[in-house]
Formats: sequence, structure tokens, C-alpha cells
Amino acid sequence: MEVTLDEHGRIAVPQSLRDRLGIGAGTELAIAVEDGRLVLKPIGEQAVLEERDGLLISTAEVPADVDIQSVIDDVRTARTSKISDLDSDTDNHSDE
Repeated sequence: MEVTLDEHGRIAVPQSLRDRLGIGAGTELAIAVEDGRLVLKPIGEQAVLEERDGLLISTAEVPADVDIQSVIDDVRTARTSKISDLDSDTDNHSDE
């Protein structure tokens, strides 16, 4: 794959590569020269997506210091609260 520098020294990373690396607009990249090559690496953990059975699956590792159950509980609480708010709105409109 080849790309061309523009007049400001920028390149466009092809969409297929961005998709494979799970990067997009705003992703911070480290830039370095290694063995005479220009190397770009995403800074921090990036979710890499793979297609499996027609679905995109994240293959990123979960950092050891993340409490998965706590994350699940937080998301569940937020969704339950949102559903409760929607139910309240529906009840309020049924009186009209």
C-alpha cells in the first residue's frame, strides 16, 4: 500500500488500515524512525476489531486493574435508570 505526503507533510491512513487497527479521528499516534522506516503506533490501548461470523468483535485485552463486574454493574444501573425515566415519561403522557 502506498500513500503520498501532501504539501503540509501529512498522509491519509487508508480506511481499511484504520478499521483493522481500531483507530479513527482523534486517535493519538506515536511516530518514530525504526531501521530507516517511519513507524506510527497508537498510544494506549486500542480496540482491534476482527470480523467473525459477520460481526465485528473487539480483540483488545482488558487491563488487569479493571474490575469487569464493576463496569457491568455501572452500565446495568445506568440502563435501568434510563428505562425507569422512559417509563415515567410514558406514564406522565398517558394522563393527557
